[in-house]
Amino acid sequence: MSIRMVRTNWADHQQGIRDVRDRVYIQEQQIPQEEEWDEAADQVAHYVVAQDGDRTIGCIRLFDDGHFGRLAVLPEYRSAGIGQQLVEEVKALAESMSMPLLLASAQCTAMSFYWQLGFYNDGHFYLDAGIPHLDIALPLNTSLPPEDYQYAYRIGQDNNRHTLSSACEVLGFLLTQLSQQPTSVMLALSDPENPYWHHPLLISALVKYLRQGKHRTIHLVIRHDNHITDLPLFTMARRVDSKVKVMVNSDVDQTQGVFGRESWFAEDQSQTGSEASQGARPMQLQANAADARTTWTIQQALTNSFNSGNPSKELPLRHL
Repeated sequence: MSIRMVRTNWADHQQGIRDVRDRVYIQEQQIPQEEEWDEAADQVAHYVVAQDGDRTIGCIRLFDDGHFGRLAVLPEYRSAGIGQQLVEEVKALAESMSMPLLLASAQCTAMSFYWQLGFYNDGHFYLDAGIPHLDIALPLNTSLPPEDYQYAYRIGQDNNRHTLSSACEVLGFLLTQLSQQPTSVMLALSDPENPYWHHPLLISALVKYLRQGKHRTIHLVIRHDNHITDLPLFTMARRVDSKVKVMVNSDVDQTQGVFGRESWFAEDQSQTGSEASQGARPMQLQANAADARTTWTIQQALTNSFNSGNPSKELPLRHL
């Protein structure tokens, strides 16, 4: 396989770019066509495409203000470093145009990829096409990050405590942590029926996490198993029953979890009790991605809760 990077434009490679973006964003990520296509923007963008022979297998675009995006690589060509090559080529293109910064809106599932390439990010989650994103930046003429940009939510780097008050923030945090491939994942859910835990993007990220490590497991302890068997998280657990260990413990009174040895989240104690359970306001979490002491404390509590629990009677772990 001989892959080459080609600097081009929309007019010269329109069909190949369309094919890649249609496959990745519309078919794979289920982004509506009307949100994906903006021909006026495409016509003024600079493009880099990855080609295998005459076939376009990846693409990325850059605007004159330093913003880049629509990075996409066909599934069968992933894990070969093509995405990294595309970003490096667009970085070189931006430097040749004397741009001071590369800027983008990044899906939270891709944050580990961008961190490894030297990008910084701000800490504000937002939805784009229904997917949690963070703004990222890479300085091209200085080693200093732009104002308000850091390594927010990066495991081992961001020791700030964050309050996650919306569904977007909770999902965004979970996706950024899983994208970093932590050594272990342990979760305790006081409300296993909560829609937060059954979002398709979270289920996909959990499955990807498990598949990318041969010996990985997820330990999950839930307060009850009433009426949950058909919910997405537990359907997934049955499909990969050797990798997701589920126990029931009625003493679980707080939703919390750990990712590896430094990252944790926990339900805000002020949100527990009748007000939260009755849905008076969204669940609020506290989280920290670089706090080994608290992570260890929560991990010990989760381990004790898991070991003192019982297998679910309503959730038979079987292959479907």
